[in-house]
Amino acid sequence: MKLILILKLYSIIVICYQVIGLDNNNTTTTRSLFLSPSIPFTPYIIYDLSGIPGQGYYMTVYIGKPSQKIQLLVDTGSSNLAIAGRNLTNVDNWFKSTKSSTLRCSDHLIQRVRYLKGYWTGVYCQDEFDFTNKQDTTIINQYSINTTNQIQLSFSLIFNSNKIFLSHIYNHSTWYGIIGLGFTTLYIKPKLINIYNHHHYQKNLLINWKNQLINQLFDHNHNHNNNQFTYIDQLNSIWNIHKQFGLLLCGTTLFNDPDMNSRKMSGKLIIGRTDLNLLWPSTYITNNMSSSKIPSLNPSTVYYTPIRKAWYYEIILTDLLIDQYSLVDNCKELNLYKTIIDSGTTNIYLPIKIFQQLIRYILIKYIDQKSIFNNIKNKKLFWYGKNAYCLPKIINNKINHEKSIKLFYQSFPMIEFQLISSYNTLNEIISLLLSPQQYVRYLGRINRNNQSRDCFAFAIQPTHRNTILGSVFLEAYYTIFDQENMQIGFTNSPCNSYTNNPNIPLSKVNGLKLWNETFKYISSRRIYQDNINIHHLSSPLDCAVYRPTKSLQLVYFKELHSRIFWLSTIVHFFLIPLYILLKIKYIH
Repeated sequence: MKLILILKLYSIIVICYQVIGLDNNNTTTTRSLFLSPSIPFTPYIIYDLSGIPGQGYYMTVYIGKPSQKIQLLVDTGSSNLAIAGRNLTNVDNWFKSTKSSTLRCSDHLIQRVRYLKGYWTGVYCQDEFDFTNKQDTTIINQYSINTTNQIQLSFSLIFNSNKIFLSHIYNHSTWYGIIGLGFTTLYIKPKLINIYNHHHYQKNLLINWKNQLINQLFDHNHNHNNNQFTYIDQLNSIWNIHKQFGLLLCGTTLFNDPDMNSRKMSGKLIIGRTDLNLLWPSTYITNNMSSSKIPSLNPSTVYYTPIRKAWYYEIILTDLLIDQYSLVDNCKELNLYKTIIDSGTTNIYLPIKIFQQLIRYILIKYIDQKSIFNNIKNKKLFWYGKNAYCLPKIINNKINHEKSIKLFYQSFPMIEFQLISSYNTLNEIISLLLSPQQYVRYLGRINRNNQSRDCFAFAIQPTHRNTILGSVFLEAYYTIFDQENMQIGFTNSPCNSYTNNPNIPLSKVNGLKLWNETFKYISSRRIYQDNINIHHLSSPLDCAVYRPTKSLQLVYFKELHSRIFWLSTIVHFFLIPLYILLKIKYIH
């Protein structure tokens, strides 16, 4: 009996020795017991975001020596970092290249990046980014305590652009550069070209690059390939920051402006870590949990959907529903080209057929039956995003104002987006509920003819190509972009409410559902189409549209070319001579 007790005591001592670490490393080992394995000691950066409705969200960086304050559009739909280098259309502030003593630009490397609308051309440069004691930037760099927080990063200095920079709001530009947070695959590498010997580029350089930058050019023998990375790639290479980030977009909600008088937006971007409590202190959440403007929030509950391919943040939608009724005949229609999450795009874009069914449902089931704003039904330009809709004149009575906002939002339904789950063992899908507080975009309280009126824009638009979930969609949730694990996570947002009225539902992550049961339930209760061809699919993954790779496309092309060749051979050497012989025979 004593021997058994001694053996048990010995085993306990061995376990304690391994856990506590009696080899003079006990501090690190003990600390690791209180940390999640997914949260190692790695540096991270937190940026404060600002914005104006329809203009996107921008972050602030400090570049050059002495440092210049630069505002960059946060864009998850591209991967290049570019800054205006001179006075361009809709740009009244830009990076002053001649004032930075640390700027180096190449006279042989040009970048030209095209977007869905517009393009820019720039010189490939490198300069010092300063992360030290900035009011709108917080860096926690535990790996490099003894090193400087100024690092050299690569970017393009834009000297020519078309339809990139938006028209001014409040008589000044809000941002004058773009920071792409997409995958390296989307990164457009610089191309070799001699700027000074090409008249096409030289005539666009209104500043004298040759005289002002000749002493700061890159050495031609410098290995540029080592610098051709995205912003996240460069931070990962220099500081070992994880290639993941969290995006919290708060729109023009009550959190930003309790009186709803301004049109300013705010948000947070964290790179390297994704913990929501780093952006939104847990004490604030706890103290305000009973407040109707803060949703019931559990920051640890994150639901992930896989990224289909490492280029855009492409995901797979499985359904789109209102009141448990599907608006989709075949879920492949949602992903026909691709479905991407793009913070650089404001609205949500749906395939035109699905968009039309969505509008029809809202008009029939909500505007006609539940809304007092019947005149909105005939405002076609509102539904297609061309015009805003403004509520009647506001009387100086807060109750009347809140009541009108409540009635207006109640004229629109909650929309359910379903996505495939990263953990798809049980054919489960992720359900995301989108409130009209997001997709009927609040533009602010606008004074017109001495009348103060709340104005709105419909933020779901039709497209003939890609399904795009823009910043309106992202404002509904806290979103995690995890490049390392190829997944995107969603959890509830603490700042997505535009009204204190508890009767207006909030956007939320609705958890997991069994996809097969949901699909059968929906398909048996269609409401306004008689001739529907329901496609029963075996898995949510079947909602993806197969797109052949370039190698397979080449194989198909070779096979097609071979068939055309043999067909033309038969025509020329057999059918044509036969036709001639028959014609001669019948003529005779």
